[in-house]
Amino acid sequence: MKSHKILLFMGATIIFVILLFIFQNYSPIRSNRRIVGEGAVVRTMVNGKSLIIETVSTTEAIHQGLSDRDSMPLDHGMLFKMGLPDRYSFWMYHMHFPLDIIWIHASTVVDIVTLPAPQSGESPARYMPKAVADQVLELNAGQAEVYGLRIGSQF
Repeated sequence: MKSHKILLFMGATIIFVILLFIFQNYSPIRSNRRIVGEGAVVRTMVNGKSLIIETVSTTEAIHQGLSDRDSMPLDHGMLFKMGLPDRYSFWMYHMHFPLDIIWIHASTVVDIVTLPAPQSGESPARYMPKAVADQVLELNAGQAEVYGLRIGSQF
């Protein structure tokens, strides 16, 4: 009788651990977002693929963004933490490579667009999203599709 209770307890414990593991890993997007602060860099898993995100939230850092950088590794991005939800327009001022721009509101992707880098003498591309957002993620052009991000995705 005592060994029966021990086996039952062990079985329940194993099931609990398995369920805990499943629920902790259920989201397609997992992150070690314990790192905070301006310019913080976090490694995140998006649909099973590693993504390194630089976060910015000050007005100065948001205005600078990725401007004047020559390139960005394919597994990197920049996340703009805007604070209040609004329709934040983005443009390609002093950009040297095309970007996917992903607007996120309440952890849901609400709009995505690919903007080209301006050619010499051209006005930079500008885009106003279809919906309000409180965060905006910039990736290299084409990477939103690689990471499986689309309108309605959770982030």
